[in-house]
Amino acid sequence: LAAGISKTLLSHAEVVAAMDNSIIRMNELIANFIAQSENIELPQDCTCHSALKEFGGFKL
Repeated sequence: LAAGISKTLLSHAEVVAAMDNSIIRMNELIANFIAQSENIELPQDCTCHSALKEFGGFKL
């Protein structure tokens, strides 16, 4: 996420802890965005909903 910005080396446990925290925050961010955007009307020709289809879609 920010490799090389610290003057000291990080342990494996510190990296795993940071990633665990980041995953939680990212899931919250995405879930909140989806909840807020459910009431947004998209134009009929919008293809946004299928943007990730070729990669297996998006699941929380």
